[in-house]
Amino acid sequence: MMRADSIRWKILGPVCLLFCIVLTPFGSAHGASVFLSSQLTALGGRGVSCTVVNGGKKDAQVVIEVIEYNGAVAFSGLYTVPPGEGRSARAVGGNVNYPYCRVTITQGSKNKIRAVLCVHEGFSTLESPCIATSEAR
Repeated sequence: MMRADSIRWKILGPVCLLFCIVLTPFGSAHGASVFLSSQLTALGGRGVSCTVVNGGKKDAQVVIEVIEYNGAVAFSGLYTVPPGEGRSARAVGGNVNYPYCRVTITQGSKNKIRAVLCVHEGFSTLESPCIATSEAR
């Protein structure tokens, strides 16, 4: 005659193993990748942009954020970036102080995405040249 504990583990053991195998792919190790640039000085009415380029062969989906020194999000947008193209999040008007760039890759290869924060010479347009840049890693 078998003990109740032995019967219970013969039934529960495989069930627990099955749950572990099925649920493992949904752990935090498979979450989105995040790139951050360093902060740059953008005082005195400077415009800023955070540009993402996709060097892969498939579309990438990213959230681009320009963030101020105090954590306030100056601009945020969700973008689909086709292969070989780029997308920019921009904050103009001189209202962003000591910004940094945060890029969250929700779809695509983190090894194929590059991002850079640019401080522009002027604040009313982003056509002006970058006077400082910081790569997001």
